[in-house]
This record gives sequence, structure tokens and C-alpha cells, in this order.
Amino acid sequence: MKISEYDELVTPDDGDLLVANHAGVTKKVTMRTVRGNPVETFNTRRGAVTLQSSDLNGLSGAGLTGITGGTGGVANTGSTTIGADTDEDDVGTVALQTRNITRLLIQNDGTVEVIGPLLVSAGDVNFIFEGDSRTSALGMAEGEDWPARAMELPFFAHGTKNNVAVSGSWIDESGDPALNIVDRYATEVFPLRPAITGKPAYLFVFIGINDINGSGDDAATIFARLESYWATAKADGFIVVACTNTPNGANALVLQITKQELDRLIRNATGQWDFLLDFALELPDPFDEVLFQETGGTGLHPTAVGHELLAQRANQGMSYPRAISQDAALQQVKGLLRLGALGINDDLDSGYRFQIKGSGGIAHFVSNALDEQCFFQIDNGDGTALMVVGIESAAGGTVIVGAPGSAACIGTSAAGGHLILGTLAKARVDITQVGKVIIKPADSGANFNVASIPEYADNAAAIAGSLVAGDVYRTGDAVKIVHA
Repeated sequence: MKISEYDELVTPDDGDLLVANHAGVTKKVTMRTVRGNPVETFNTRRGAVTLQSSDLNGLSGAGLTGITGGTGGVANTGSTTIGADTDEDDVGTVALQTRNITRLLIQNDGTVEVIGPLLVSAGDVNFIFEGDSRTSALGMAEGEDWPARAMELPFFAHGTKNNVAVSGSWIDESGDPALNIVDRYATEVFPLRPAITGKPAYLFVFIGINDINGSGDDAATIFARLESYWATAKADGFIVVACTNTPNGANALVLQITKQELDRLIRNATGQWDFLLDFALELPDPFDEVLFQETGGTGLHPTAVGHELLAQRANQGMSYPRAISQDAALQQVKGLLRLGALGINDDLDSGYRFQIKGSGGIAHFVSNALDEQCFFQIDNGDGTALMVVGIESAAGGTVIVGAPGSAACIGTSAAGGHLILGTLAKARVDITQVGKVIIKPADSGANFNVASIPEYADNAAAIAGSLVAGDVYRTGDAVKIVHA
């Protein structure tokens, strides 16, 4: 029914809505939504129309602009668009507010600004934590392990924890199946795959330190097993979260280097995992007795503080994935190298790749490129070299020992030790511990050559020519030594 400008809406006491035209004829009108529910109020004031309804085609009236109070929402069986600047005049933004404060702002150019903390949650998912004693929480009280601590943080808060880690576990398929994550996969992990549970599943794989400690395998062999495990899990629908290894300070240096190499391989395996938690950077130093239970530099199992740091790293790493820091190698050195009171300095001076700063001076390692200068330098802190050991250039092969304008001492203080100079892996000069100099040990084709010997008529002439006792001169074909 069309209401003209001459028609009038009248609401009598009985609540019915009537329409009266200019002739005074009234008709009862009942207004309904398309779902058949009556509209509760229909008001006009100064040309503005306000509708309120408990059910207006799925649109709550409390959610309409200009209506205060109540709780409402906007729902649609199809797409819903919230837009601004439809006239494209570069004026207009979309702002979401609470308490009259903008919390999220979409600028005209598409920039999205989050104003305030951004908390990311994975939602209702399964979290499976697989690993060894560092995940099964050896030595920790209930709830102190990093998976338990992580479950209290935003990304994990709405998910379900499944900690299947067992102390002493390996990824090596030999030995006790209960201690091998490959054998354990079928019973502990596979049943939680998304195809069965109907939920996404994140699989955290924090393993490898026991393989390094006891298998004797190199990093490449251990990594190949990890690759196979990840591939199986991804094929089964799991979201794979790889973890680098925290240290075992009791290991010999060669095993610590194996760990460094395994960590490097894990970091570089982008595409084989979905997320990376670089735990090696979070707990790098086995000497840190605040973060590790063991003492004297033999750190392996995190303390409650250490587990909390791993949990925080997990929450941040899952919420805000980022590229691996370029200083990862330096961070790793922090856990491998202990030099008394000296510390590793992150803020490298210009031109240096690595440096150790102490109160008495600075030790630098410089490597510009494989075919350029490469040397180790100790200076007094202002750049003045006290000692330099290195290669001037790969092309020239010149070895520098000492500092410009200073003397250098090359030798050994070990009893019975010799100082041997050689070329092509053969000794050419051997200086014994008592000072005897042996030139050209037996070597077919080798020769002793003195390029230039001054010539004098006799000993007195040589001394007059500034030679001193012990210097070599010749008279004709005879080689002589100056004497007092």
C-alpha cells in the first residue's frame, strides 16, 4: 500500500496502526517482517525513521546505527560488506571501536592498523608435543613444562594439549620402540590426525639431542630422519612445527658442532615444516644455571624459568612467524664459547664479522670474502693492531703474523716441542727446543739457497762494512762468518 504525502499514520489506543488519507478514510495496517514477525515499533521524528524489531530478517535492531543499548549483531546467509569511501574521493576509513576507542582501523589505502595488543589464537585444535626429556619435563613439577605453560598463552588457550614425549627418546629407528618417535608415531600421533578428529592438529617435533649424544651419526644423517618424519606427518594432514635443539653442555666440542650443523639444516628446511621454533636461540648457554638444571656448564634440562622461556617463544613463534634472524650464528656461538670474563658482542664494529670485547682490548675476526683478506686481530680497543694472524689474500697466499712496526714471536713453550716451518705439507726448517736449526730435512730435489751474500776481502773489512759477529760474507768463492 502506498502512503502519499497527504496520508497520515494514526495509532489509536488499541495499538493498531491505521492509515488515514486526506478524505478521512482509515484502514488498519499490520506491519510484518518477511518472516512474519510483527514490527514492535515504528516511529518518526523530524523525518527520521527508526525501526526496532526482535527479528528483522536476521538483523537485530540493536545493531543498527543510531540505536543505543542492548546487544545485537549482523548476520547474512551470503556475503557481508562493510565499506567506506564508496565515492572514491580518498576520504573515509573503516573503524572498529569498543568503549568509544578505535581498536582496528582500515585506512583508505588498505593499510590495516591494530591499536593495542594483538592476540592470536589457533582456536579449537589439537596440539601434539613430541620429543624427549626436555618436553616430557624431566625434573619439573606438574604444569611447569613448556607445553603446559604454553597452553596458558593466547595462541594455545583454546586448544587441547597432547604431550606424548618420553624421556630418552631418539629419532633413530633402532633400539627400544617406546623410545623412538618413528615407532611411536603410529600409536601416539597418527590417531590424532585431522581426518579422524575433525580438528586441525599442530605437531611439535623437538628431538635430536639424544641422537647427537649417543648414535655417533653426523648431522646430515640425523636430519634425513627428521625430513622423513616431517614428510609423513604433513602427508597425514598435520601442521608440522620444527624445533632447533637446546644444548648439552656435557658434550665434547665435536658433538656440539654436530648440534650447530643440525640446527642449521633445520632452519634452512623451509617448506618441509610449517612453523619453526628456534629454541636454540632461546636457551643457548649451557653455563646458565638460571635456565638449566645442571651446573658447571653441563646444562641440558631446562629449569622452570627455562621452560617458561620456551613456552613464550612457542607462543610468539606461532602467533607472529618471522624469518630466521641473521645473527643466529652469533647467538649459537654464545652457547658454545665461554671465555672467562669476556663476552661476545652483538654490536659488531664496521667491517668485522665477529668480535670479542673485554676491558683490556678487542679480538676481531675479519673475513671480507673467500678471495680477499681473512685475519684474526687483537687490538687495544681503538683499532690499533697489537697482533694480526691471517692471510693477506687467497691469491697471493701471504701469511701475516704480528702487527705493523712490531716484533712477532712464533714458537712453542711445550717441553720437547719443535717449531717447524714447511711448504706443501713438508718440513723445510726445524728449530729444536735447544735452538738447533735444521735446514732442509732430507727431501729429494730440495736445496739451500742464499740469494745475496756481501763480499769482503777479509774479517776486518767485513766489520768495517758494518757486519757483526755471526754474519755471513764471502771472499771469492769462499763463504765465511764474521768473528770478533
